[in-house]
Amino acid sequence: LTKYENQETFGYRKWINETEFESTYTFYTTKQASEYAYNFARNVKDLELVKEFNYDFEGNLKIMGIYSRNCFEFIITDIALMRDSVTSVTFYTTL
Repeated sequence: LTKYENQETFGYRKWINETEFESTYTFYTTKQASEYAYNFARNVKDLELVKEFNYDFEGNLKIMGIYSRNCFEFIITDIALMRDSVTSVTFYTTL
């Protein structure tokens, strides 16, 4: 991580209105994304937002559902959950 911490990793275009984006991208560095994921994971754990299930054939599984469109925040949430061995279950509006 240290080698690439200042590299632009996640880029997105900001919304102008409900149908238009800015033409330029805003970027987060690898270090920023890692910090966001770490802090999110810590808060999820502190607030006890993850449900743990015990399955005879799998053992204990930690599961959390995410309802979101594909965006930077979704990616950070998924990375944060992976850091704590939590399985994310994604819900989309298209289901």
